Amino acid sequence: HERLLHELQVHQIELETQNRDLREAQQLLEVSRDRYADLYDFAPVGYVTFDDKGIIREINLTAAGMLGAERTRLVGVPFRLHVAREDLARFREHLGRLEKPEERVTTELHLARKGGGALPVMMQSVVVFDAEKNGFLCRTTLTDITARQQAVEALREERDFVSAVLEIAGALVVV
Repeated sequence: HERLLHELQVHQIELETQNRDLREAQQLLEVSRDRYADLYDFAPVGYVTFDDKGIIREINLTAAGMLGAERTRLVGVPFRLHVAREDLARFREHLGRLEKPEERVTTELHLARKGGGALPVMMQSVVVFDAEKNGFLCRTTLTDITARQQAVEALREERDFVSAVLEIAGALVVV
């Protein structure tokens, strides 16, 4: 009986040690999960995951803000409903070019925002296999390119101004 009692006590100590190790591992996983959620939700770019029909399956807070809607109202909705009408063909072409897993496809288009207006974005997508759903998903980043487009327009205006000044200066030299 004493030997059996001793073995049970040793076994109990081992189980308590394993239980403590499991709790520590669970705590580390929770910290890691929370850090991932913060990085995902508050990233400076929008993240969207579509299924093979273009339905939004996941979306971060940044992308939801770009679309001007709450995240909960976007999940399960076709993404094409948030693409500016004039860019729908470009969006379909973007999805059509996603053939090989891990191959990136980039397209610039405009998102239709709630309340009017369009937001220019650079859309980069890649197809990945989702073992849990046993199918392919499209992972996409959305980057607001408003500032870039404004800079390009400012450079174009400056170039036009310099060209006009040089043209006038050339005409004055000839006279």
